[in-house]
Amino acid sequence: MLCFFAKLTMPKRIYQNIFHSGTFIILCVTFFTPFFAQAQNGFEIIHADLFGFETDGEKFQQLTNNVVVKQDQMMLYCDSALKNDTRNVMDAYGHVRLVQGDSLTVTGNFLHYDGTTRIATIKNKVILSQPDFTLTTEELIYDTKTKIGYYPVFGKIISKDNTLTSATGYYYSNEKYSYFKKNVDLKNHDYHITCDTLKYNNSTSIAYFQGFTTITKRSDSTVITCNNGWYDKIKGNSEFSKKVKIKQPGQTLDCDSMNWDNEHERGDAYRNLILLDTTNKLQVTGNYGYYNRKLQITKISQNALATQLIEKDSMHLHADTLFYYADSLGGKRLQAYHHVKIFKSDMQAVADSMWYRYNDSIMVFYNHPVLWIDSTQLTADTISIKFKNKKADCVLLRRNSFIASVEDSVRYNQIKGKNINAYFKNDNLHLVKVFSDGECVYYIKDDAKAYIGVNKITCTNMDIYLDSSQVQGVNYIGTPEGIMHPINELTPKELLLKNFFWRANLRPKSKRDLLQ
Repeated sequence: MLCFFAKLTMPKRIYQNIFHSGTFIILCVTFFTPFFAQAQNGFEIIHADLFGFETDGEKFQQLTNNVVVKQDQMMLYCDSALKNDTRNVMDAYGHVRLVQGDSLTVTGNFLHYDGTTRIATIKNKVILSQPDFTLTTEELIYDTKTKIGYYPVFGKIISKDNTLTSATGYYYSNEKYSYFKKNVDLKNHDYHITCDTLKYNNSTSIAYFQGFTTITKRSDSTVITCNNGWYDKIKGNSEFSKKVKIKQPGQTLDCDSMNWDNEHERGDAYRNLILLDTTNKLQVTGNYGYYNRKLQITKISQNALATQLIEKDSMHLHADTLFYYADSLGGKRLQAYHHVKIFKSDMQAVADSMWYRYNDSIMVFYNHPVLWIDSTQLTADTISIKFKNKKADCVLLRRNSFIASVEDSVRYNQIKGKNINAYFKNDNLHLVKVFSDGECVYYIKDDAKAYIGVNKITCTNMDIYLDSSQVQGVNYIGTPEGIMHPINELTPKELLLKNFFWRANLRPKSKRDLLQ
């Protein structure tokens, strides 16, 4: 062994301590000698020029010239290093490279390593790399024993098709997990995700997010916001919860939580649903929703309520189940099943089922429908309404058609026939055309509004003209039968036509009535 004094570059303070404190200094330069080949305080120096000294009661070694140090499965390479044998720590400078196993490498310009805790702090242009995974940052704290890395400053990770940045983050090498916090931004070919906290599995490509999260789908500009959830990049499946909002061109969905099955292209939404179609000015609420992308069908149930947004007078519809979908004509259709109830200030209705077609503004009720417009009640096997300027313009009654209006507390004007077309003007019934099996009962008053008599007439077809629900004239098509009776000749009950039913008890009186 060759021993001599040498002068190596080191901080001035250390030089003063060495040469002015009388500390014994020995420099030994050797390669692969038995003394240096063995592990010292957990380190094994594989290659270096060494300068040993002691100051303030602590022993140091200055390592230079292509330094190579080993501890267990960890290899450290650098230009130079200062090793504190007393504290079992080491500072490495210049082209620092830490290698663990055959898959993980960390590089930087400075490293502080604690041989006891096995924790390394790497700074300045830090790069941690594994197959298909690269992290770049300005500071990384890496535990070589647990293989957990933490960066307290801005970091960027590139993994397969993903690029992720965050203010801070943890990397779990053994589990191949990464955990990110603050200003997290994840981008790939399909989505752009921003959130407060994200946990990412590098093997499965599943991202778990917490805090306010925004997910933008690149293919159709869909934007999803929530406060908790996960997304599987490979399968395309996802789950979102806590104040979920999904915005698509022309449509928005709010709910408490939802999941998406990408393979079958369908999803479920739960609790406090609000679906808003801005194109058709439709809002649908409920507590359960289902969407099938292939069929373009949305289903909402559990206190389902649809609101056609009309300025100052919206139309509200409730049913057990609502369907909203694209029909064969290229427009949208709203379909309601079971216990249908509608409320609008100038129109109310009940039925078992109904549908509304948006491209031609036609609404159809079937299975025991009842329609009220002002003081007029309309019933039939099927009722169709044609809207104009958001108001009922024409009502078509098919089979067992019946129109009745209140004259007073016991008297009713009535029109009956197989099929009836009713036309409205300024929200009032204006013209009724009866086709086949026509019957009518209407009361006649003088100018003082006193009853003169009551007409009870049958005729195959009739055109009946009204003003403010009062009959102004009748055009009989065919041979009419009937006479005008004195007002007290027949009782109001005797004047009721067959199958007359006044169903005021079913009539919704407010929006609140729809859900009761």
